[in-house]
Amino acid sequence: MMKQSIAHIIKTKISGAVSVTGAGVLFLIVFIIDAVHKNLEIDLGLISQLRNVFVVLAFIGLYIFLQSIMPRRSVNPLRLFGIIFMTLLSFLAMSLVIALISINGFEALEKQLIPTDYLTIFFANIVSIFTGIVAIILLYTIAQLIFIKQRKGTKRNLIIFLVILGIASLSVWNQEPLESTTTSFVFFVIAIFAGIANSFKFTWIVYLSKREKLYSIGYSFLLFVLFIILNVTLTESGFINRSLLYYHYPLQYFVRIIAIFSVIYFGMSFVVSLFHLPTAEAFDRKRIELSSVHNLSRLITRVFDFKDLVQTVTNLTIEVTEARSAWLEVIKKNDAGDGAMEFELVALKNIEPAEIDIITHPETGLRRHIIETKKVVVIDEFVRDRRTRDISRSVKNIGSLIGVPLVSQEQMIGILYAAKTMEFGFDKEETELISTFADHVSIAIENSRLIEQSIERERLQQELMVAQKVQKKLLPQRLPEPKGFELDAFSAPAFEVGGDYYDVIELDSNRLGVVIGDVSGKGVSAAFYMAELKGIFQALSKSCTSTAEFLVKANNALYGSIDKSAFISLIYAIVDTSDHSMHLSRAGHCPMMNLHNGTVKLHKPNGIGLGLTGAELFDEVIEEEKIPISVGDVCVFYTDGVTEARKSDGEEFGTDRLVTLVTKHKEKSPRELRSLILDEISAFTGSDSFDDDITIVILKRNSG
Repeated sequence: MMKQSIAHIIKTKISGAVSVTGAGVLFLIVFIIDAVHKNLEIDLGLISQLRNVFVVLAFIGLYIFLQSIMPRRSVNPLRLFGIIFMTLLSFLAMSLVIALISINGFEALEKQLIPTDYLTIFFANIVSIFTGIVAIILLYTIAQLIFIKQRKGTKRNLIIFLVILGIASLSVWNQEPLESTTTSFVFFVIAIFAGIANSFKFTWIVYLSKREKLYSIGYSFLLFVLFIILNVTLTESGFINRSLLYYHYPLQYFVRIIAIFSVIYFGMSFVVSLFHLPTAEAFDRKRIELSSVHNLSRLITRVFDFKDLVQTVTNLTIEVTEARSAWLEVIKKNDAGDGAMEFELVALKNIEPAEIDIITHPETGLRRHIIETKKVVVIDEFVRDRRTRDISRSVKNIGSLIGVPLVSQEQMIGILYAAKTMEFGFDKEETELISTFADHVSIAIENSRLIEQSIERERLQQELMVAQKVQKKLLPQRLPEPKGFELDAFSAPAFEVGGDYYDVIELDSNRLGVVIGDVSGKGVSAAFYMAELKGIFQALSKSCTSTAEFLVKANNALYGSIDKSAFISLIYAIVDTSDHSMHLSRAGHCPMMNLHNGTVKLHKPNGIGLGLTGAELFDEVIEEEKIPISVGDVCVFYTDGVTEARKSDGEEFGTDRLVTLVTKHKEKSPRELRSLILDEISAFTGSDSFDDDITIVILKRNSG
C-alpha cells in the first residue's frame, strides 16, 4: 500500500512537470505568433486558429500542473478561503502594477483590437496567462469547497456546470473581440444559472465551530467585495480586459463567468454563515459532547492506571456538561450483612474534599437516595432544595447539582457528581447525556479494575514460578549411590509450589540419612515451612546419632516458630550399609512400606507431628525402630498425596493398591517402580495432574 502511494505521488509529480513544461512551450509559441503577426501585419488564417488551440492546450496543461500541487478534498474550508484570498490579492497586485506601468495599449479597428507595440503584446500575454491561472485556481478551490461533505448529485451538478461553462466559452471562438451575438449571450446566461445551482452547496458550514463560523463570515464578505471589484475590472475597457479580449476571447468569457459565479457563491456563503451563527454554540457543545463520549469509549479498550482513568473521567464530565466542578466516588466496601457501603473519593476537580463531605453527609440523604433508587438525582436549586438548603451556606458556587449512579451488572460501583454555578443548570437533554456517559464510565472503571487484577495475578504467577524454581533447587539435585543399594525419588507439587519435602544425605561412609515430610496445607505458606525444614535437616542430621534424637531436636526448633494451625509430618531413616539395617522414627507421617522376603509390612513407630506440642510430650511418645534389610528388599517412603489420590467420585487410591503394585513389581528397579506407581495413580484418577503434593522415595537392596 505504501509503495503504491509513493508510486502514485511520483507519477503525479512527473505528469505535472511535463504538463507545465508543455504549457510553457505553447505559451512561447503563441507569443512568437503574435509578434510575427504584428511585424508582418497579414492575415494568418489557419495559423490563427492553431494559435487559439495552443492557448486552450496550454491552459489544460496548467490545470494538470495546478491539480498536482493544489490541496485535495477533505481540506479545512478556512484554508481554502485563505488560498482564494491570496490568489485574489495576487491578481489585484498585478492590476496595480499594470496601472503604474506606461503601456500604449490597443487600437480598435473593425471590431478587432490591434496592439500598438511589442511591449503591449508582451504584457498582454503575461496578463492573460496570469488571469487564466487565477481563474483556474479559483474554480478548482471553489469546487473543493463544494465537495466538502458532498451529497448525492453534487458531483453531477458541478460537472454539468463545467460542461456548460466550456460550451459558453467556446461559443465565442470565431467571434471578434468587440462583437456580440445572441448565441453567445444565451450560453452565457445558461452558464450563470448553472453556477447559481451550484451556489447552494454549503454543507461544510454546518460543521464549523463558532469561531470558524465567524472567520467564515469575515472571509465570505471580504471575498464577495473583492470579486465584485474583479467583475468591474473585467467589464471596463481597461488594459486587463482588453488584453484578455485580444489574447483569447473564449478565455475572457471563461474568466468573466467564473468571476460572476464567485460573486454569487461567496455572497451566498456570507448569508448562510450568518444564519448559522446563532446555532454555532449549540453545535460546538454537541461536538464536545460527542468527542468526550468517544474519548471515554476509547478508554474502555485501553490499559489505564486507575488513578489516571478516574481523573480523566472527572475532566470529561466537566467538558461534557460544562459544569464548574465534578467528583467521583467508588464503593470501597459492601457489607452484605447490613447493606452498608463505604465510599472512597477517588477524583475531584474544582471542589474541596471538605465541601464534598458536607454535600454527601448522611443528613442530606442525597447519597442514600441514589443508592436506594439507582437513578439520577438532580437538584435544580441548591439553595432552596430541602435536601441541601441547610448546607448551602457552607458550600459556595453551587447553583445546581447532579448525581449519577455508576452501575455494573446491576451492582452499584460508585457515584459521579457534577455541579454548576447557575440554577436549573442541568436540562433533560444533559441529564440523559450524562446518564449515557456514566454507563461508559462504569464499564471503563470495571475494565480498569479487571486489568489491575489481571496484572496482579500475572505478577503473582511470575513470583510463584520463581518460587517453584527455588523450591526445586532445595530438593536433592543428585542422589547418593550407596554400596549395595539403589535409590530413586520423585516430588511434584499440586500447585506451583508445595509443602512436600525429601532429602537423602550421606552421614558418613557407612550411613545414609533419608527424610521425607509433608507440611500441612498447600501453596506458598507450606513452601516456606518446607524451606525451613530443609535448613533444620541439613544442620542437625549429621550431629544426631539416632533418628529419634533428630526428630526431638527438629521439634524443639519448630515448636513456637510456626503457626498454631500448622504442623509437619515427617519420617526419618538412617540406613547402615555395613550391617544392612535401617533405624526409623516417625512424626505422624505415613508409614514406611517395606517389602521383605516377598511380604509387605507397614512400619509406623509412634510419634506426633512436628510443631504440635512441646518437648516433654513429644519426647515421651517418640519411638525408634530397627529394621533389617535383605537382598531384594524394597523400602517405599511416600506422602499422603499418593494414597489419598481420588477419582472424581471421591474413591481414594489407598494403601492396598500401593501394596499390591509394589508386590507385583518387586523385581523392578526403583526408577521403574516409581514410574509404574505414578502411571497407576494417573490411570486411577483419570488425570495427569494431582490434587495434593506427591513425593516418593524408593530404596532397594541389590547385593550384599
